[in-house]
Amino acid sequence: MSSEAFLVLFVGLAGIVIGVIAMIVISHRRVEQKTYRSRETEKAGTGPEEAETLLVLGEAVDLRELRIVRALFGEPKGRFLGSFKAPYYRPSLEATIDKDWIKPVGRRFYLTPKGEEFCRSYLEQLLHEHQPAAKV
Repeated sequence: MSSEAFLVLFVGLAGIVIGVIAMIVISHRRVEQKTYRSRETEKAGTGPEEAETLLVLGEAVDLRELRIVRALFGEPKGRFLGSFKAPYYRPSLEATIDKDWIKPVGRRFYLTPKGEEFCRSYLEQLLHEHQPAAKV
């Protein structure tokens, strides 16, 4: 092998090694930034948004609680609700359990009869209050 071929091979390998190191450093920094942001969100407690309450059947209810109840409506076999266990939804999930709207059984969550009645009334209220969008 000539010295010129060896030099080309060496430069090529050096370029690959430098590229891999640069890619590792950049991806590590991005992971650190995402981890830092998620830690800040957890420290905030409720998540990126403040809790929004709506008046439903004369009761102030958190919007996240309504999302949980709607997710379980019409689910006779229950659901896992894995995404609702995140810190953003966790207080609302616990509140719906405390209000006896849902119950955990194993890893699944089920709507209780009280929760079904609340959700049915809530959906009826939505249908009666619905305003069609203005035509553009």
